Amino acid sequence: MPLRINADIAIIGGGITGLWLLNTLRNKGYRVILLEKERLGSCQTNASQGMIHGGIKYTLGGLLTNSSQQIAAMPAYWRACLHGDGILDLQDVNILSDHYYMWSTASPSSRLTAFLGSKVIRGRAEKLSQHQLPTAFADARFKGTVYRLNDLVLDVNSLINSLYQKQKDWIFKLDPSNPRGFALNQDGSLAGIMSEGDVCIEAKRYIFAAGEGNEKLIDSCGLKTPSMQRRPLHQVLVKHGYPHPVYAHCIDLRSGSKPRLTITSHPFSQDSNVWNLGGELAESGVDRDEHEQIAYAKSELSATLPWIELPNAEWKTVRIDRAEPSQSEHNRPDNHYVKSILNILIVWPVKLTLTPSLAEEVEAVIAAEKIEPNSNQDRSEGMNIPSLPRSSPVIPLWRSLFS
Repeated sequence: MPLRINADIAIIGGGITGLWLLNTLRNKGYRVILLEKERLGSCQTNASQGMIHGGIKYTLGGLLTNSSQQIAAMPAYWRACLHGDGILDLQDVNILSDHYYMWSTASPSSRLTAFLGSKVIRGRAEKLSQHQLPTAFADARFKGTVYRLNDLVLDVNSLINSLYQKQKDWIFKLDPSNPRGFALNQDGSLAGIMSEGDVCIEAKRYIFAAGEGNEKLIDSCGLKTPSMQRRPLHQVLVKHGYPHPVYAHCIDLRSGSKPRLTITSHPFSQDSNVWNLGGELAESGVDRDEHEQIAYAKSELSATLPWIELPNAEWKTVRIDRAEPSQSEHNRPDNHYVKSILNILIVWPVKLTLTPSLAEEVEAVIAAEKIEPNSNQDRSEGMNIPSLPRSSPVIPLWRSLFS
């Protein structure tokens, strides 16, 4: 007979979404465990630039889009958590920058795009005077405009570690999509998950929060929907000795409604930093090989930040797929996604920023199905946790690339 673990909720996937749900649901009194086949935060989470934004980059065409409206309240929600006043206490998370910036080059099209974006978001962007400029832009050769946004940038790996440390006793290393992983009931609902060592995990509700891995989980359960799309990126990371951090979008009409270049900075050592380069550079870069992409990144930095030199820099690229529910014409979804099928919840946050709103919807679904939290606060009662392999946080992407 297999050893049985009985939980209220079993979460599959250990990125930010799975870890956030583990924390919020256990704090509510539910008996919850999390299963992750790799290290926590692998894949999409580890490649994230860490921006918690209010949607300005979705307004660059001068219109208030559905995406920009859905995401507008998220920075305030996250700030409450970071100050210890929100649904989760994230005071131990490292904030890389309290603000994000948007800069235009000297070109007329770039200035126009910045102007349109700032007007549409009504007071959430402040045009900076010369004495207010971040150090990286306080150069006589800079002829453009800088706006300060009500956004922030987090050290994603410190966020992973914070969520992990609070609930690490309930996180296990397990691949449910192995050949004997899922046991199904006659109606197609999920009866349990079999692990190595003849352990069966049974829950009232299973949450698939595995990002790109959701596709295989859905198929393993014999489900036909939802289908998943991949929108690929080819990001560039550069390690250098330039001392001043940059957290900013470069705006230009040539890149349409997307930032021409998006830069975040990550301290590597006392005398070096790593820039993570995204935006249109990363989207169009899927058609370039590594050498071509690095050459293009160098030319874009030279064109948009010509006063900054990066001698002896090291360059790397990384390809990542943004996994999302399928959309018509492969478009970006406007909001997070939560789909209930039998006793399975399938979720995609779409953006790191939207994780809290996804969690709120998941909690509402669980409450509506009358799954009651444990009133005596003993969230291990009846779970009989055996000695299973444990999963731990991933090494930061930029550190593993340049180690």
